[in-house]
Amino acid sequence: MKTKKFICLFLLLCPLFKIIPEDITINEVWIKGKMNERKKIRQKGSKEELTNQDSLLMNTVENQDLHGIEGPVSIYLHEIIFEDKNKNNLANIDRAFDIMMEKFENKAYFINITKKISGSDVEHDPLIIKKILEGYSKLMENNSDDIFKDFGSFKKNVDYFLKKRNIYGSEFAIMSYIAFLRKYIILVESEKISDNQRNLIIQICDALDFDNNKTGIGGYIGAQELKEEYFYYKNF
Repeated sequence: MKTKKFICLFLLLCPLFKIIPEDITINEVWIKGKMNERKKIRQKGSKEELTNQDSLLMNTVENQDLHGIEGPVSIYLHEIIFEDKNKNNLANIDRAFDIMMEKFENKAYFINITKKISGSDVEHDPLIIKKILEGYSKLMENNSDDIFKDFGSFKKNVDYFLKKRNIYGSEFAIMSYIAFLRKYIILVESEKISDNQRNLIIQICDALDFDNNKTGIGGYIGAQELKEEYFYYKNF
């Protein structure tokens, strides 16, 4: 009885003293070990176990200084993002992108991995496209040329969502697209970036056809602001 009381008291006091089982030092060797563990779990075919493995790794990575090991970590995150559709987990994919955006100093990892999305199992997921466009908006001021390389695949996906607005999450991808276009125009107008994508932006915005009720684009958050900003951008 006394033993049970002691265990209960111990468990209650642990959070107060922030007792941690062990200190984890993330380095290339640690990442390689986790990659080997993941490979074994994947071969077993358990989606749940694989999801838990990836989630636990990201729990650790999110609370560590990744200086000097962004390369090895990005390799593991690549495995999460491009896992086949029978084993992937969209919540973990979302977190993997967040880690590259928020934790990595070198944002090229984020940009480069998004360029590989075309043809993958997650290419047509609107919530993934939303995540990528949000990242592009944040990085646009210093990386506009890299962002717009091979941008056609993202435009193609959003065009599809505009036609198939009944797909869950499509509205979020469309609103992120609107915010992305607005960000470009605002940065050009404030002379923070060069207007190197003018022809593409005009092509995209003209196709949105803001005044056409059939497209329904005018009802999305930011659409009216984009319509006004685009008018001045195109004509003045």
